[in-house]
Amino acid sequence: MALLQNTLKVTSGSATPSEMKKRFEEYIDQLARGNDQAKVRIVTE
Repeated sequence: MALLQNTLKVTSGSATPSEMKKRFEEYIDQLARGNDQAKVRIVTE
């Protein structure tokens, strides 16, 4: 979870919802890189 928090963390001021969505999508893409997107599942604990 720390990696996700660091990925979404805004270092300069605030972020728009669109900016946060983009950061989250890039994070998910990084996790799933090299795998079939249809078969990828993400579990948070």
